[in-house]
Amino acid sequence: MNRKVLVAMIFTCAMLFGFSGKASAAAYWYACTVQQAGPSNGYVLFYLASSPTSSIPRTFTGPKWFKATTTDANKMLATALTAASLGKKIEINVDVSTSEPCEIKTLLILNE
Repeated sequence: MNRKVLVAMIFTCAMLFGFSGKASAAAYWYACTVQQAGPSNGYVLFYLASSPTSSIPRTFTGPKWFKATTTDANKMLATALTAASLGKKIEINVDVSTSEPCEIKTLLILNE
């Protein structure tokens, strides 16, 4: 097999593997206040209002429903309820361009 054919095959395979699978949009960090949170039908629901800060200025429109379905969903719920009881904001990593309720990837207490 000559070198040009080998390079062409490698390039073709790389392109096929590189573009296969589900494309994902970008997830961003948002500062929020917890309005409601609790378990629902095998996952955890959060109703969050965008509360931008100087360190996390990105916002989303209105209060919005989010969900957590990973194995860490109960930990996210505990973190959100702790933040709400302490009057603190939370920081979430999520792609808000998806249909509601958007899937939360990470949820942290924001210490500001």
